[in-house]
Amino acid sequence: MWEYESLSDLEAYKERRGDYEGPYEEYKENDPYYRGVFNHQSMKVEVWKDMERELWIE
Repeated sequence: MWEYESLSDLEAYKERRGDYEGPYEEYKENDPYYRGVFNHQSMKVEVWKDMERELWIE
C-alpha cells in the first residue's frame, strides 16, 4: 500500500494490471503477493491520512 497515494489508486492499478496480461505479465513472476510470500488471510489494509504535512522532510 505504501506505493500508492490512496486506496483508490491501488484499486485503479489492480484494474489496469488485470490478470497480469501484456506489460504486466513478467511482473507476475516476481510479485510477492502471488508467490506464497504473504498469508492473504491475515493481510489488512491501513490508510494513513496526511497530517501536518508541512512538517514532513521530503
